[in-house]
Amino acid sequence: MKNIFPVLLVFALVMVASVAFAQAPPPSSNPPGAPLDGMVTALLAASVGYGFYRSKNAK
Repeated sequence: MKNIFPVLLVFALVMVASVAFAQAPPPSSNPPGAPLDGMVTALLAASVGYGFYRSKNAK
């Protein structure tokens, strides 16, 4: 137990020092875009398929 105490003390001091000098990243100049999730993609694919189906049957 006597041998592990100095190691833990040094480890704790290193961790505190690394947190103390950490900086936040700079703010982004680009605003986030609109997310395209699965439902938007499925709706787009369904509308393309329906348009193809209607154009085939219009003849």
